[in-house]
Amino acid sequence: MMLMQFDNVRLIIKPHTRDFLQKPHKSILKQLCSPRFEVADDSAHSGALIAKADVIIDIATSVAFEAVKRGIPVLYADYLHAGYSTIAHYVPETAMRCRDDIYHAVCSFTKNRYQQFYNAQHRAEFNRHMLDVPDGYVLERYVSLLAAEVQDKKQLAA
Repeated sequence: MMLMQFDNVRLIIKPHTRDFLQKPHKSILKQLCSPRFEVADDSAHSGALIAKADVIIDIATSVAFEAVKRGIPVLYADYLHAGYSTIAHYVPETAMRCRDDIYHAVCSFTKNRYQQFYNAQHRAEFNRHMLDVPDGYVLERYVSLLAAEVQDKKQLAA
């Protein structure tokens, strides 16, 4: 594991709760022995793990939104996923396009964990568009956005 070569890095992996491969992944991951590596229990709340983290490495999950809101750096490993991260769309400095990008980012954080990671304007735009909606209906707004996109595509195709 590339990240274990850093003496001052402790890695906690929390598999996605809906991942149908979760059990095989966990059994493979638990074979990796290091006092600085662990697989989080199913009972571990993602928000609690994020609150204790210095950096999050994410693969297109919305749970990382909380980290951005708190100002905790998110490294989106977009080379591991066929989708496109909402966070990387608004905050391009989070997009890690290869293992080297993650290596260099983690190396930089280990040298200066208090460095400024986010472009303030990018983070503010993400928060404004994705989190700080004028009411509590975040999911409904997102569904409406997707429905409008589908409708626009239908009109363009007609």
